[in-house]
Amino acid sequence: MSSYSKLVKIKNTTLLFIIVVILSFSATILYFGIQDKKEHIDEKIALKKTQLELLFTKQVVNLQKIYDKKIENLINNEPNIIDAFASRDRARLDKLVEPYFETLMKDNPNFELICFGLPDSTAFYRAHMPRKFGDDISKVQGVSKVNSTKKDVSGFMVAKLGLYYRLTYPVYKDGKYIGLVAFGVSLNYVNDFIQEKFSTQSAIIVNTKELKKSKWYEMLEEGSVGRYTVISTNGELIEHIPSSVEIDSKNLRLNINNKDYSIINDIKIYNIFDKEVATVILFQDITKELKGYDIYLYSFSVVLFLIIIILIYVLIKTFNKFLSTIIVINDDLKELNSHLEDRVKEEVNKNREKEKQLYEQSKRAQLAEMIGNIAHQWRQPLSVISSTASSVQLQRELGLLNDNEFDKMMDNIVNTTQYLSKVIDDFRNFIEHTSDKSEFIVREQIESTLNMIDATLDSNDIKIIKNFKDKNTVINSVAGEFSQVLLNIINNAQDILIQREIKDKKIFIAVSLLDDKVQITIEDNARGISEDIIDKVFDPYFTTKHQSQGTGIGLYMSSDIVSNTLKGKLYVKNTQKGAKFFIELPLV
Repeated sequence: MSSYSKLVKIKNTTLLFIIVVILSFSATILYFGIQDKKEHIDEKIALKKTQLELLFTKQVVNLQKIYDKKIENLINNEPNIIDAFASRDRARLDKLVEPYFETLMKDNPNFELICFGLPDSTAFYRAHMPRKFGDDISKVQGVSKVNSTKKDVSGFMVAKLGLYYRLTYPVYKDGKYIGLVAFGVSLNYVNDFIQEKFSTQSAIIVNTKELKKSKWYEMLEEGSVGRYTVISTNGELIEHIPSSVEIDSKNLRLNINNKDYSIINDIKIYNIFDKEVATVILFQDITKELKGYDIYLYSFSVVLFLIIIILIYVLIKTFNKFLSTIIVINDDLKELNSHLEDRVKEEVNKNREKEKQLYEQSKRAQLAEMIGNIAHQWRQPLSVISSTASSVQLQRELGLLNDNEFDKMMDNIVNTTQYLSKVIDDFRNFIEHTSDKSEFIVREQIESTLNMIDATLDSNDIKIIKNFKDKNTVINSVAGEFSQVLLNIINNAQDILIQREIKDKKIFIAVSLLDDKVQITIEDNARGISEDIIDKVFDPYFTTKHQSQGTGIGLYMSSDIVSNTLKGKLYVKNTQKGAKFFIELPLV
């Protein structure tokens, strides 16, 4: 094969490799673009959920305050009603309570019952069913508790009239306990409230298995979805959910009538015993957001495709020009063949320069990887700060923010920003290090190094097991070079753990004292290094990885740094777990 043909083949191979790299990079950008838009939609859903939780809680508190006042008004400001109840005059009580009951229903169409009960837990009078009395109501939520404690109780409950909010208060006459009075408001007010605040449909569901334990089950069933019974709803969307769908699944999304809905199902309803009795679900229409997401994805893909085409065209033109230049140079080399000795010396010098450049390239590669780690590590703290700030603003607008809660949220933001600052300090200390020696604590330098790559380790499910027998061991050395050696060895361990698909990936780091030196060991559980190559791992340009994944300079550079700069020793052995690297450095 002629020299020209070889050059053409090299050109084509290199060009193909670069195109693959560009496509891979573009795919990565596209993936993160998709993730960002998805997170945007998820954040909007989470915000709506938070709003619903806060507004629902506020609505329940307001409801309790309203009917607390109404019951207290009946007990304290309606002496004729209390007299009729105390004298057990049912006809008179009915005549007095009926207009009061009608007024409450007029004020709130969801108000459904007023019931007077006796100390023996039997019903004396029901405003909603005057002809029914004398039956045992001890099983009705709150009755027995009020009769025994003489204290008011309130909460949600399932009964014959449906799922509703019930307030039960003790009644006294001349200081003597004469029974109790209960108010009940249908839980339809929850659906009305959601319809008003969010302009969307909602439903209230109860676990069918638990509901069947109630004697009211046959009277209450309005419909079912999966393993739940629908107690109340303000629309027809619930009817379109297939019975096979798990309505309580997290991040549930459904397409109903050509519209996409996100199901918010985290609002729970509890009775007076803090037991969950029902769940509120909210249908959030996200059709517009998803369509916008599709348009964004399409536009982004088109622009990215055009950029790739332009890059490939420029590369082809550049490589052709480069090939022409190489051919000219090759001809010149033939003319200079007679001066081979001089050329050899020149090439040796060039190789030395390339080795220096390779050192720098390896360091820049580490910096690039750590920049990625920092970006990854910052995502969660920045999300915490954003969420906390949004919560402060929302709670302030709703009037729910108190000083203690505000201080707690501000402390959370301050702590998170301090963490971000520490990450930057660790990174700056690494890249700005000099070749000057200084005293430092070995444990702290190891922790600082791990902080720069813990995001990558976490994302690959790699656990770091630390064993520092002497946590305050001090050495006088070059901290930055020490960190670089640690990074090279840990990254090498990480790569082999991923390459061999180890299920429970672990890296063990230990520090111990050996007479006048400190020993740092880094061990993985990747089953070790083949015995026929273990003696070559510190040779320059030796690597077991694909050429696109490694240069073979990392461990060679680490050995050189430990020997010449840190004045120590670096070697490796196989253990029952895997490969174990030993770094031995002199103490102060």
